[in-house]
Amino acid sequence: MSITEIAASTKRPDKVCGMHFFNPVALMRLVEIIRGYATSDETIKTTTEFAQKLGKITVEVKKDSPGFIVNRIMIPHMLEAIRIVEEGIASIEDVDTAVKNGLNYPMGPFELMDLTGIDIAYFVSEYLYKELNEENKWVSPGLLKTMVRAGNLGKKTGRGWY
Repeated sequence: MSITEIAASTKRPDKVCGMHFFNPVALMRLVEIIRGYATSDETIKTTTEFAQKLGKITVEVKKDSPGFIVNRIMIPHMLEAIRIVEEGIASIEDVDTAVKNGLNYPMGPFELMDLTGIDIAYFVSEYLYKELNEENKWVSPGLLKTMVRAGNLGKKTGRGWY
């Protein structure tokens, strides 16, 4: 849901902003601070200081937009990784190895989906597809839908990509 929409339902929309933490929260240091249409500079400053006191690194999302920053970058990467496997171009293990060693990411896209939940990747991609209307970028691959329908959601169900 949009931060602007949430704020509009309050009497003080200038005091409302979003904080997007990443899972696992205890390990992931980044927090996206999202500015709604009416959010004041003071609210952003106070929220940023609060997150920093929690030991987090903050970035400001200056415009309330579906997916904010990280998900708009990460989800297309995950979907393309699934398509590569679906098309028989590479194995799950080789995609993860390529991403970890070629892009210097701490984990590959399949490891990350297993950790955070395959269903989360599916639901976020469907949401971005609906909200942003960029068909080719956000359409969930068939294999992702099958995994979610089969209940193979990663660590939370004990069944995922690995």
